[in-house]
Amino acid sequence: MNRIVPLSARISIVLGAGMTKMGFLLIGFLGIFAWTFGGNADLTGLHFMFGETVVAKGEVLESVETNFEVNERSVYATVYRFESEGGGEYIADAFSTGAGPQTGASVRVEYVRGAAQHSRIPGMRSAEFSGWLALMALLPLIGAGLCVVGVRRGLKHLHILRSGVLTSGKLIAKTATNVQINDQTVYELEFEFTSQDGKVHRMTVKTHQPESLEDDEEEALIYLPGEEDEATTLDNLPGEPVVTSSRVETNRGAFSAALVPIVCLGPHLVYMFM
Repeated sequence: MNRIVPLSARISIVLGAGMTKMGFLLIGFLGIFAWTFGGNADLTGLHFMFGETVVAKGEVLESVETNFEVNERSVYATVYRFESEGGGEYIADAFSTGAGPQTGASVRVEYVRGAAQHSRIPGMRSAEFSGWLALMALLPLIGAGLCVVGVRRGLKHLHILRSGVLTSGKLIAKTATNVQINDQTVYELEFEFTSQDGKVHRMTVKTHQPESLEDDEEEALIYLPGEEDEATTLDNLPGEPVVTSSRVETNRGAFSAALVPIVCLGPHLVYMFM
């Protein structure tokens, strides 16, 4: 059996689950902090760890207040220039919380031999924030993890819908878990159904909206022969799929399922390649 699944239904099933949408929303939101803090963290020290340090005399060209703050104190950018031992002149920025050296002041500059583009003023940062804030760049991985789990689950459901066997199951147990979503308790519902070979199987569904799975005496199920433990109820799938012997359709959800990743990831991709 290989049912036809239109593109809109595939989008809804694969991307429409609440976990997947939440993952994209977290990437979009936490990505702001990743760019703002992680993208402006001082990692120059890594260059000095693996290269020889050379000391030079530098001159401050200007010191200006930035739009960033640390502990409610403005971050200042100090523009300085120095000459490397090879005679090349370099202009770079150093950052401090609070006002930096005065314009025209003489400063000590350190740079990596053979790579004078990596320089610093001792006691100041080479970026707006401390290096440990680079860890903020990892925050979107929380959302990415949810997306990976959600999409993999959606692809599995799509495979079951395309090739699975329709049947029905009876709710035999309902257990409250310790998890809540939007202040609603997540319940584990256990269903019992009979496969084509006459064997009785059980499957569970976890949801914070159990009402849709309790409104009928028996719930529509779909399973793959030989993989009955992967069975799923239709009412628990995104898009409210309608399954016939030859086709799978969804009643809703394709537009929002496609829009969420575009809205959440689009601005970050534009920023990345600007």
